[in-house]
Amino acid sequence: MEEATLSLDEGIVGNKHDDISFLSVDALQFQKNNPDGMCMARFKENIVLDIDFRDIDTLELGDAVVEISSGKRFCFERCKYFDEGKLCSFKVGVAFGKVIKSGIIKT
Repeated sequence: MEEATLSLDEGIVGNKHDDISFLSVDALQFQKNNPDGMCMARFKENIVLDIDFRDIDTLELGDAVVEISSGKRFCFERCKYFDEGKLCSFKVGVAFGKVIKSGIIKT
């Protein structure tokens, strides 16, 4: 996707969900190297960013502004990495947001 419109009503225009899902570059790399975690097959990101979501409340993306409403704060007990006590980068590398100012974003 080279360009997308973010809307207060729709999130990413043309997407079926009004929330926007974000994945950090670190979590994407973890996903590629460890495809057998529970979240890996279930999670589909809208936007990948080279960012740490832990200290972010809002993101300015092009003309748009997105409020980070929640991140991945829990793990599934049935997950292989949870069972092994390994830290999965999805725990801090996934975030969800709502558009608070409409606009166009470009890659």
